[in-house]
Amino acid sequence: MAVASALIGAAASIGGSLLASGGAKSAANAQAEANAQAIAEQRRQFDRVQQLLSPYAQGGTGAFSQLLALAGAAPQQTNWQAYAQSNPALMQAFNAQRINPYGGGTQDLATFAQQWQQRNDPRADLAKFQTGGAQAQQQAISQLEQSPTFQALARQGEEGILQNASATGGLRGGNVQGALAQFRPALLNQQIQQQLETLGGISRLGQNAAAGVGTAGVETGRSVGALMQDTGQARGYGALGSSAALGQGVASLGGILGGALGGQSSFNGSGINSNSALASLQGIPIARVPLPGPISGYGGGTFDLSGKQVTF
Repeated sequence: MAVASALIGAAASIGGSLLASGGAKSAANAQAEANAQAIAEQRRQFDRVQQLLSPYAQGGTGAFSQLLALAGAAPQQTNWQAYAQSNPALMQAFNAQRINPYGGGTQDLATFAQQWQQRNDPRADLAKFQTGGAQAQQQAISQLEQSPTFQALARQGEEGILQNASATGGLRGGNVQGALAQFRPALLNQQIQQQLETLGGISRLGQNAAAGVGTAGVETGRSVGALMQDTGQARGYGALGSSAALGQGVASLGGILGGALGGQSSFNGSGINSNSALASLQGIPIARVPLPGPISGYGGGTFDLSGKQVTF
């Protein structure tokens, strides 16, 4: 009966070990799931911040480009599309490579025009197709001069000069003509300075917005990285806890059987050995022991112990 009691104790030891192992894995999985939800929330908040600041960043980018142009600091670039549109032979070659099924793929017009010019028109005068620098500055000033705001201010100022001269009787005097000649250039210079200040302010606003997105990105990356590291540690601790619980259960099993059968048992990492060979408990190596004969199993069942080993 001592052996049967030992068998019950062994089964309880294995069951408890399995429960403890499963508990360790469940705790690790719960921690990993919580971290995954936290990571998703961190990314959602970053996407929201980026969405809120995007209009300011885009506006600042556009304002900075206009600021460079008005200040004459825009980088020099060649408008290859304009060059292509002015060259019928180039456009014919471009359209041919678009419809040729054996052409090995198509290129965008700007890239094709640049390569075509280098091969077929290396001495072309590209100055008129240049953008940036003085050309961009002159274009920006012209746009400002033709703007509704400037036109309205110029008209009101000139009318004011004429009305004042009419009221004083000097409408045809030289001073009036001089004042009219000087008014528009002075007004344009004033508008340029104001526009530079306005564009500078919008550019700084966009710069701050972009910096805010960058800061949010760094903080999100740091938080997500910490959560990922915590997830890895939780899974590692869960695996170690599971293995430790199983190992403790198997060692306890060996002690129970060894004590009941009077053998000396030890755990060597691949099974529990007594002073005889290995037996099996549903495929789990335990102790092979010499048995005296059949005994009655606990709970009314019967264990066939007539051989020299037992599997249960």
